[in-house]
Amino acid sequence: MSAQTSDPAGYALSGLAAELRSRGVDATEDGDRGLVLVPGAPAGHSSALLRPHRGGLWWWIRRPVQDGVPPAPSGIPLAPAHRTSHVAGRIARAPEGVPGGAV
Repeated sequence: MSAQTSDPAGYALSGLAAELRSRGVDATEDGDRGLVLVPGAPAGHSSALLRPHRGGLWWWIRRPVQDGVPPAPSGIPLAPAHRTSHVAGRIARAPEGVPGGAV
């Protein structure tokens, strides 16, 4: 389902998915859950979520669960929602095999 662009969250979801695709990263929007799925991203990223943080809407990065590593309950806060280009750049150029999944 494509996010509606008439609201800030929908606009951010659409913007991040488009920015990732322009950088050669497979991305699909899930407006119902507030995330952009990025299964083809470097270093095994699984999704970018929009969630509240520091009094505003922020992008959070979620990683696939790995054997022996406890999953982060909500991910890692990365940047405010309006910084979609910054987030896409960080996802697209994340180094392979970074311990702990740092972006």
